[in-house]
Amino acid sequence: MSLYEFLRDTPIASSTLFPEKQRRVFSAIMRKGALEVLGVLLSNPRREFTVREIAKAAGIPTMSCSRLLREFHHLGLVRRRKIGPSYAISLNPESYSTRFLVRLIEACRYE
Repeated sequence: MSLYEFLRDTPIASSTLFPEKQRRVFSAIMRKGALEVLGVLLSNPRREFTVREIAKAAGIPTMSCSRLLREFHHLGLVRRRKIGPSYAISLNPESYSTRFLVRLIEACRYE
């Protein structure tokens, strides 16, 4: 079962089984293009990317990618480092939300 299938078929967003923060993470990663963006970041967890690089690798428009990454930053999934007028984006391994998501993805791989 893929992560997308698990999330799609499980009523997590309204579930009381998960704390509010996890429900917000689930809602965010169900948005169009979100799993592709996370796939890019998870494939190179220590690397910093520009929004444009992530968008191109994920196959989504740059503006959509930027919106997703802004939301991921507010949820603590990614770090942003200001470089001139843009940002360097990387996965935030210290975030509880990121660790939770990685564990969920690994669990879906073994099912």
